[in-house]
Amino acid sequence: MPLEVDKALHRAARLMENAELAAAEKIYKDILACFPENSKALRGYQRLKSTDVMTRPEGSTPSPKQMQAVMALCHQGQFTEVLSKLDLLLEVFPDASAVYNLQGASSAALGRYDGAVDSFKRALSLTPDDTSIYFNIGNLQKKSVRGIQQLRSIKAP
Repeated sequence: MPLEVDKALHRAARLMENAELAAAEKIYKDILACFPENSKALRGYQRLKSTDVMTRPEGSTPSPKQMQAVMALCHQGQFTEVLSKLDLLLEVFPDASAVYNLQGASSAALGRYDGAVDSFKRALSLTPDDTSIYFNIGNLQKKSVRGIQQLRSIKAP
């Protein structure tokens, strides 16, 4: 039984690192329901609920590890999953321009152009000098122009 608990604790820690806080909280609560004195589960749950994990000072950003986990999904083309992870990150980091920028790029990859525009606008409002946002907006414009041209070529005989 302790081996299974250790695996669950490691999984909860990974979930926290990837900003999957609700899933991590469920694991900690499940362990504590069976083993209320488990010191590792207690520490992990306290850390999860502490202000340094759940709420960040204004202007703070996700850790590089959190962003790398999301970027790995981007590279695999799992943009729907990326968007769900970014929504979780935005709950914790509502002023993270990089998260909005990635959200815009992921929305554009899925053809959700209106959502992409909204995300890029929010990113620019937070960091107007970030050239990567303008780069992604340019890519969005290329995609939407291509999409319009493709639609015209299909309709014309």
